[in-house]
Amino acid sequence: MNVFSNFIYKIYNIFFHNKVEKKLFEIFLLLKINKGGVLNIVDIGCFKGYFSKKVKKYFKNFNTKFYLFDPNPKLETYLNKEFIFENIAISNVKSATKKIFYFNKIYEGSGSSLKSTIANEKIYNFSRKMFFFQFKSKLFKKIIVNVKTLNYVIEKYKLKKIFILKIDAESSELQILLSGKKYLQRCVIIYVEISDLKIKWSSKFNTIYNLLNNLGFDLYFKKEIIEGSLFSKLKFADCIFVNKKLI
Repeated sequence: MNVFSNFIYKIYNIFFHNKVEKKLFEIFLLLKINKGGVLNIVDIGCFKGYFSKKVKKYFKNFNTKFYLFDPNPKLETYLNKEFIFENIAISNVKSATKKIFYFNKIYEGSGSSLKSTIANEKIYNFSRKMFFFQFKSKLFKKIIVNVKTLNYVIEKYKLKKIFILKIDAESSELQILLSGKKYLQRCVIIYVEISDLKIKWSSKFNTIYNLLNNLGFDLYFKKEIIEGSLFSKLKFADCIFVNKKLI
């Protein structure tokens, strides 16, 4: 499955990827920040580290430090010592706990989430099972994972400033943001993939937009992810918010 999943990722990048890593580098060049300092990058929902690896290539001439988080039980087999990483989910919980995680056992990076929104979407499940030739097997299974807050992450790793906070959590992005609200103003850029049912998407987007705008962020970039909306009732979009003071 590793060879097949890598092939799927390449196809996705050719036809559907919004090239956000390049966009983030372009924004970086425009910002009024110390470009000689350490650029802390927090990657929540890192899967195999694809995003961080791409960002690292764009920022190869700068001092970057990466912190990756994902509850995927295979995480340690995907990442190496070039990154700091922790096998946890992030959500708005009162204290460290364990929760059910809906895990896509066919292609882990698609729809795996603490929320059941994607796992329960019948058209999405049917179309993806056809695509992966998994006609009889269920796409998702429930596993138990460790859950902590974004506040915990920022405090544990003593992150006084975060250059990029990236969130790709397949519909639980709002809970992640709320779990770190205390420190979100330490971020320069917040890149979040917003996903939900199409009938709920605009409401969720407005909630996230208002949350971040009130904390001093402007929406710099928004583009729908076409692949996620095909043959499903779901909508996905890449959104980049930038600290107003630094534009």
